Amino acid sequence: MGDAAPCGDGDAAPTRAGGVRRVAVVGAGAAGLVTAKNLREEGLRAVVFEAAPQVGGTWDIANANSSMYTNLRTNLPDCVMEYPDFPFRAQQYGVPDSSFPSHTAVQHYLLDYAAAHDLMPLVRLNTAVQYAGPLPGGKWSLRTVSTLETSADVAQAQIEEFDALVVCNGHYTVPKMPSDTEIPGLSSFAGLLMHSHSYKSAHDLFRSERAGAQSAPKRVVLLGAGNSGIDIAIEIAQAFPAAEVVLSHRKCKGNASQAQLLTYGSGPKQVRLRERREIVRVDGTDWRTVHFADDVGAMQDVDAILLCTGYHYAFPFLSPEAGVDWQSEPGCVTPLYKHVFCIPRPSVAFVGLPWKVAPFPLFYFQSRWIAAVFSGRAVLPSQSEMHADREREQQLREGDMGLPRRYMHMLEQRQWEYNRVVADLAHVPPDAPVRRAIYADCAAARRHDPVAYRRRKYIPLGLHERDFRVLVDSNDVTPP
Repeated sequence: MGDAAPCGDGDAAPTRAGGVRRVAVVGAGAAGLVTAKNLREEGLRAVVFEAAPQVGGTWDIANANSSMYTNLRTNLPDCVMEYPDFPFRAQQYGVPDSSFPSHTAVQHYLLDYAAAHDLMPLVRLNTAVQYAGPLPGGKWSLRTVSTLETSADVAQAQIEEFDALVVCNGHYTVPKMPSDTEIPGLSSFAGLLMHSHSYKSAHDLFRSERAGAQSAPKRVVLLGAGNSGIDIAIEIAQAFPAAEVVLSHRKCKGNASQAQLLTYGSGPKQVRLRERREIVRVDGTDWRTVHFADDVGAMQDVDAILLCTGYHYAFPFLSPEAGVDWQSEPGCVTPLYKHVFCIPRPSVAFVGLPWKVAPFPLFYFQSRWIAAVFSGRAVLPSQSEMHADREREQQLREGDMGLPRRYMHMLEQRQWEYNRVVADLAHVPPDAPVRRAIYADCAAARRHDPVAYRRRKYIPLGLHERDFRVLVDSNDVTPP
C-alpha cells in the first residue's frame, strides 16, 4: 500500500494499512498527553513535541505561556475534570476536602498520568515546532528547534517526516486584545492596562517598583464576565475591600439606569462588585476616564483595566498548504469535520478546539477517535459527506440557534451529545451520565454564587445520572 494521502471525494481517510505509523503530536499539555497514550494503544508511534521544559501545558504555572495565576482553583469539580480512565485522587494532591483543586494539584495529576502510562519517553521537551507542512505522497515535514538555545542563529533546526499530525497546542496563549477601533482610547489609558493572561495575583498587580511598596487601588474595571473575569474580580475585591471593582460586560442586566450591585458569599469572605455594560471608550484629560454602554455615567480616576476578553486560536507553525484556515475569521478553524479532522487533508487532526466544555473528557474522546481512524479501526466518511455535515452544523448554529460565527467551537450543553457521538465513531464506551449531572449542578451553583460554590464537595457513587452526593460543610445538599 502507498503512503497516507488526503482522501478524495468518496475515499476514506488514511488508515494504518495506508501508511499511518508515525504520528507527530504538537504540545504535551492535557490534550497532548492523552493523545500520545491513545495513539500508542492503537499501535501507532507517537512523538510529542513540547517547547517548555516540563509537560502540563497551561497547567504548569512555571511555563512562560501559562494562563494560570497564583490562587487559581478549577471551576469544575475534579470528578468532572478527570480523564475517564484515570481518577483524580484528591488526597494525593493535598485537597481532600475540596472538589475544586488548585492548578498545582492539576499539574501533579498530569505528571502522574504521564508516569502511570510511561509517556515521558515519547515526549521531546524544550523542542518547539517551527513548521509543519504536507509533502507529496501525504506525509508531513516538521521542522523543530531547541528552545534551550538563546540565539536563533545558534539553534540548529531538525527536520523529520511523519505520516500524520495531531495539533494539541491549546488556545490559552495568544490574548484577544480589543483595538482602539473597538474601544477608542483604550491604548492611551494612563493606568494599568493588562490582559488576564498576565495576571498572577491581586497584590502583585498593584505592587510598585519600590521594593515592598504597594498601592491600594481605588477603582478597577474588568472587561469580560467569563469564569476568569468573575474569579479575578472577586479576588481583587477580597484583597482590597475598599476598592470599587466593576465587572463590565455585554450581558449586564442592569444596563440602563443603574450600576447593579452584586453581592457574593457571606461573612468575612463576602464581596461586592459593581456590574456595568461593556466599555465603549476611554478619555479624559488624564486618560483615566472610562465610559460604558449605559447611561449611569462615566467612571473617573480608574486605576486599572483588566481585559478578560479571551484568546485567539493560533497555529503559526502550520503551513498554508496544510489546508486549515485559522486566520480569516476570529474564533473559527476551518474546514474541520466535527472540530477534529481537516476535511481536505484528514491526516492532520486537532484536539481541544471546543470551549465551554469539561476539557479532559473531551480530549480523551477526541483522541480515541483520532487514534482509531489513524490505525484503521475506524473510517471517516467521504469529503462530500464531511462537508455536508459541517454545513448542517453551521446552519444549526447560525440559523436555528442564532449564534455568532465566532462561537463556531462553543459546545456548552451540546458537549455531552458531542462526546457520545465521538465515542460512537471511535467504537469506545460513552461517558458516564453522572458526569453531566454533576457538571449541571456545579454550573447552577456557580451562577447563584461564584464565591460559595467551591464549598461543595461532590461524591460520585456510580455511573448513572443520580449516582452522586453533594456536601457543604458536611451537610448533605444533594438535589432531589
